[in-house]
This record gives sequence, C-alpha cells and structure tokens, in this order.
Amino acid sequence: MKVKISLIVLVYIGVLGFLGCSPSTVPASPSPVLTSIEKVISETPASVPISVTPTNTPLTSCISIIEQPPQPPPARGKIVLSGTPYYSGTSLFNQSYLMDLNSEEEISLPQMENKYIIDGSFSVSPNREWLEYAQASSNQNEPLKVTIHVVAMDGVEHKVISAGINQRGSVWINNNELLVENLEENAAFSPENPRATLWLFNPFTGEKQKLFNDFPDQWNGDNLYWEFNLSRVIYNPALTRAIYPTFVSPDRVMRLVNVQTNNILANVPTNDYGKFPSWSPDGRQLVFATQTNKQADWDSYWDEIFILSEDGKLVQLTRLSETNGYSYITGLSWSQDSRHVAFWVNNSDWEKGHTGVHLAIADIHTGETREYCDIGNSEGLVYIPWDSPIWSPDGKYLLVNLEDPNNESHILVVLVEVITGKTFRIVENYRAVGWLE
Repeated sequence: MKVKISLIVLVYIGVLGFLGCSPSTVPASPSPVLTSIEKVISETPASVPISVTPTNTPLTSCISIIEQPPQPPPARGKIVLSGTPYYSGTSLFNQSYLMDLNSEEEISLPQMENKYIIDGSFSVSPNREWLEYAQASSNQNEPLKVTIHVVAMDGVEHKVISAGINQRGSVWINNNELLVENLEENAAFSPENPRATLWLFNPFTGEKQKLFNDFPDQWNGDNLYWEFNLSRVIYNPALTRAIYPTFVSPDRVMRLVNVQTNNILANVPTNDYGKFPSWSPDGRQLVFATQTNKQADWDSYWDEIFILSEDGKLVQLTRLSETNGYSYITGLSWSQDSRHVAFWVNNSDWEKGHTGVHLAIADIHTGETREYCDIGNSEGLVYIPWDSPIWSPDGKYLLVNLEDPNNESHILVVLVEVITGKTFRIVENYRAVGWLE
C-alpha cells in the first residue's frame, strides 16, 4: 500500500499582478560533466561534515499505539490545522486555525466572507514566523477571485494580496520572499516549453521579479514528482543554484547549475528525474529520492535517497532496498537544522503483518536511517499515512496525518516523539499543514 501524498490542487489559481518584469539572462550551455548515480562519489561534500556510510536496520513487526498526550502536550509552538472538506467531510467553510501547544488555545485563521481557504496553499516560512495561504470565492457564477494572505505566528493578518496572474501555487523560498508558479494562458504540453513561469515575490515590500525557467536542453515532456512540476526548475534559497530536468541519452538527468556563472555543476542520471527534490533550509544541499532499479515494475521498486551538495558532490544516503528488497519512498521533509530528513518508506512487507509503510528518519551526518513502527490503536488497527511529515522547530517531534483505513474521511493528527517513537493524538478530522514557533 502506497502512502497518499496531497499535491497542490490544480485549481489553485490566483492573481498577483507580476506582468511587465524582465526575465533573468539566459545562461550559456557549457559542456556537461556526468555524475553517475550508480557509482556514488566518495569525496566528502562541503555540506556534509563527514563521509557517510549508509546503514539501516530492518524493521521488525511492531505497532506504536497512539496515546493521549500529557497536559500540556510535550511539544511547543503553534501547529497549523486545515479544515478543508477534502479531509474532514465537513462544510466548505469549515474553519482552519492555529493550535497553541503551550496554552492549547485555538486561534482562528482570518477568512473572508464567502471565500474558502484553498487546499494545498499553506506554506510556512523557514524561520517559522510567517504563514501564507490563499482564499478563493465560493460563487461559481463570478470570475475566480483569489487573495493571498500572510499571517504572523500570533494569528494576526499582516498582508492581503490580490489579483493579476494565474497562480498555481506559492511557497516561501526564504524568510522574506515567496516563490510563485504562474500557469501560462493556453499553454500546450510540449517538450520544448514549460507550461508555467516562476516569480519571486516579497509580500512585505511588494517587490517582484520573474525568474528564468527555460534553461538550455531543459526537458518538459515528462511528468515530474516535483513541487512545481510545470515550471520545472527548483532554485535554492539564495537563488544561486537551480536544478532542472534534461535528457542525456540514455538517461533522464537532473542537472545542477550555477546561475551566476552559467556553469553546469553536475548531471545526475536517474530513472525518473528524481522524486521530491528539496533544498535544505541552509541552502547547501539538495535531497531527492530516485528509483535505482532500471527494470522496475510495481513489485520491484528500489528507491533510495541521495544528497547533492551545492558544489555538485553526490552522496547516497540510504540503502533501504538492500535490507528490505523493496522500497518506495515518498514525502521527504528536512529538519530545521538541515541535518535530518524524515520520509515515508513502503517496504511492502506483508508477511510480517504490517502495512509496509513506515515513518523513517535519515541522518545526513552519519548515514544512519531509523525506521519507526506502524502507527495504530490498541485494537491492532494500523492507520495510513498522508502527506509529508512536519518537523517541530526544535527537531524533537514530527506531526503526521493519518487516515483510518475503515473511514477515509476520518483523519488523525498525531505527534511523534523522535527519540522514543512514542505517538500522541493531537486532533481529529483536521489536517496538519505547518508548525510555527
């Protein structure tokens, strides 16, 4: 059973008025240097303090029974809870809110009259001080009107931004700026041209800039497991590095470029252009998963996680398929200190009596991967994971969303203590989408 991952909803269309800006200079196309993913580079990347040897202990069958948390809950900060009807089965206008774990106070998020909060639009700034989300008009007879809302960690609305372009999604790329994907009008799906553009927007100053996303040899013909799969470029927080998909026969290649010097730093051959690539909070390394079995079918996934440094050095972080014989990875999530990566891995280990989908954490300094028990109740029911795990600001806890296999509208938000693996129920029929200080 594969973990369910909630992607940004395609109806997420908004307006920010970015027209009239000039794109960045088109980089030259230097001679590429291939970095083989099958022969992992042994040099220590600048972003990894020691050379890692991936280790993993196969998980034995076990269930972590969800407990009621002590009062107050052990974790601190404010968690962001979405009341979207896709998960709760309730009204379109069900309130989303912040839950203060210190006081257990519930702070309703600002929501305009006759508008609903768009599922998949929530994004938390890297410093955990700001929340961004979008609202759309509920009147289907009116033109779609979307507003972007920036809210401080006390729940007070700081900024409301409205109309201009066909915004498909936005995320914080640093503490001051949002990266926005704009769906091009009447854009046809073609290998030659991306269907969306990228914009950099500062909601505090109103400054905006169109980012370049049409690199030489950029391939636009295949589906990607990337956050912005239509604009097809992922910039680091400093905007000095970018990755994009290309094709170097016979491989699907993830290319890393220095956008300041126009140099290609690495071409990483993959079978899928890499899955869920994400820059670390410090911007020094990119994590991604990829299928390492070229003859893969549903029964032979050998997903592994790799770290690519900003200088183009590649390190294999996991060897899950060697110990489990099968590994399907989803939902990569960085800890705030850029040291650990949490994810879901499907071992398809049906004979041991569990779902095969486990929470796991990899340490990029040591190469150690820890798999956690299935999460369930005292009656032996095992819940199904949704979405990427969400790290607490201090890195001691994770929030996970779990579905009841007997009732898909019954969603549990569960707190996982990283050191012990203990699990605590936080709330039901809401979806955790972020964690503020």
